[in-house]
Amino acid sequence: MNAILRHYSLRLWSTAFVGGLICLVVLPTWQRVAGIDWAGLPAVIILAGCFFLLGWILNRLGVALIRRQVAEAAVWERAGMVSQAEGAFERVKALFDGFWLSPRARRRSAPWITMRMARFYLTQSRPTPEGQAIIMAYLRLHPTDKAVAAGWLESTLHQDEHSPEEQELAVRIGEALPEHIRVQQMLMQLCLIHRRADFEAIQIYRRLWRSAAGLSDEMSRDLARVLLNEAYIDDWALQVYLKAYALGESGCLEGIAAGLHHLKPNVENSIHLEMARQAISGLDEERRLELRRQFVPPREIEEQPEPVQSTTPLVTAQHVRAAGRLMEAGGAKAAVGMKVAGRGLASLGRVCWQVLKIGLRQSVLAAKALFQTLASVWQHTPKVRQAATALWQEAANGSRVATKRWQENPKARRAARVTMIAVASILIIAAAWRWIGPSGKSKPASAPPAAQTQPTPAPTNDAFTIQVAAYLKPEDARRFVDRLKQNHIDAFWVKAVSANRAWYQVKVSHFATKDEAVKYGETLKAKGLIDDFYVANYSR
Repeated sequence: MNAILRHYSLRLWSTAFVGGLICLVVLPTWQRVAGIDWAGLPAVIILAGCFFLLGWILNRLGVALIRRQVAEAAVWERAGMVSQAEGAFERVKALFDGFWLSPRARRRSAPWITMRMARFYLTQSRPTPEGQAIIMAYLRLHPTDKAVAAGWLESTLHQDEHSPEEQELAVRIGEALPEHIRVQQMLMQLCLIHRRADFEAIQIYRRLWRSAAGLSDEMSRDLARVLLNEAYIDDWALQVYLKAYALGESGCLEGIAAGLHHLKPNVENSIHLEMARQAISGLDEERRLELRRQFVPPREIEEQPEPVQSTTPLVTAQHVRAAGRLMEAGGAKAAVGMKVAGRGLASLGRVCWQVLKIGLRQSVLAAKALFQTLASVWQHTPKVRQAATALWQEAANGSRVATKRWQENPKARRAARVTMIAVASILIIAAAWRWIGPSGKSKPASAPPAAQTQPTPAPTNDAFTIQVAAYLKPEDARRFVDRLKQNHIDAFWVKAVSANRAWYQVKVSHFATKDEAVKYGETLKAKGLIDDFYVANYSR
């Protein structure tokens, strides 16, 4: 803000100085042509032109100085003299924060300057906190810059600690570059370092698992350990456990046994269930029970009957994935279309600007010719000058007479003040009646305040609900409930204690019959909002 004020102050002072000098030269000639009464018109035009011309000159000069310092920094950087290059970028920041650039020029130059500085600081082995802040600020605005995003993620992985802002920015980069395999791999490594199993992390794991590159052996083992620690089980998790077990991770037998016990056979998981059956074929029932013990739902869930299978044809996971691929392809085509449309609009804008410049040039020439014609007519027709001068004098005399009469008549001034006070009072009373009166009438005097601010919820006799997830951490349950509520789903979570640990269950809505609960759960599953569900007794 101070830089903008300095910029406009300099323009105003320069305009006053330069415009005053030009007026000293032009106004005497204008006075001989048009007379003293019209001297204000060229003064206004000259001052306005000087103001805009000086702003254009300052912007051009400031941009030229900044580009010169950036080029100098590039030369120092190529020569391996980092301190000199950093000094050049410090001068760039000083020029940008100085009085040279107007707000519009700042908006145009900021992305380019930030990009060059971000790429410079990425080349440093240990960037300063200020350099790290510049890189993160640039990536928040341009997360699709593949070079800067990959370089920043690689340097971030080498740090000992990662702030929540860095993790949030990393997730945003992953969403902006879903097809960049290297970025997705580094993002997954960052999530595995913190052993994250929240919704965003699971989406990153699934995205890289489905990619053509897949996961390395080490990442597969780390992912299996994270999912085992969270007691996570579904068709995809079973695939992870099977791959990690084949790589020598013996602890994955727990997840394999749990998947074989809890997952229901379908077209997608039949092969993996058969592989799981072969993996634990040599174990007795007691050993299998011991392996899947931590995956067993809490006691409250064990007492529930098996969910009733719906006879309605369901949308399979294969259909959902096919629809997802179609949507991704459509999104890519839409992005290409938007890019082509953007280029077309830019070309149209350039053409319109050229037409506008030609029109402005022609308008200036026509105005100049008209002005010369009027000046010639004014100079060679003394009767017109006399009539205009007489009219101007009569208007000035009339204004002076009206002002004098107003000053000499105190009754008129007093009547005007009384009228203004009455009008203001009426407006205030009307506003008060409009905003205070009806609200006062609408509030019964006998109604207690608690009845208005604390409505009593209506009792429900519904006996069933559906459970869609269970977590070991309450913050994961709250995060999943918030995501469901964003999709206008009546979700809540409750705490249940089993023999070994506490579970935080996420449940959805309440129903009078099991069939209603099953149909609603299948609808949410078909939309991809939940992975699985089963019917439970409703108790809020």
